[in-house]
Amino acid sequence: MEQQHRLRVIAKTRETEDSATFVLEPTGREPFDYLPGQYLSLVFNTIGGEKRRAYSFSSCPGVDEFPAITVKRIANGEFSNHLIAHVEPGDILTATGPA
Repeated sequence: MEQQHRLRVIAKTRETEDSATFVLEPTGREPFDYLPGQYLSLVFNTIGGEKRRAYSFSSCPGVDEFPAITVKRIANGEFSNHLIAHVEPGDILTATGPA
């Protein structure tokens, strides 16, 4: 069974009008290790069922204390628009492990 992680947004930085970086802190006790070039998939539960969107890490393992992703708003992008407009520090996101 695939392991999912709960990640708390601990910082949100607006990079441009259409992009933001989200710094994520794992809430569980299991390690959340990742390598350069990997990504994670955020899991969204919608009325139509579970949907996922992949986001590359924009942080550097071994240098940055916490993992981060940078999201660029996509025209009509259901999840990029939601993340940029509504997700704030303290919110919890669900994600797959790094891949």
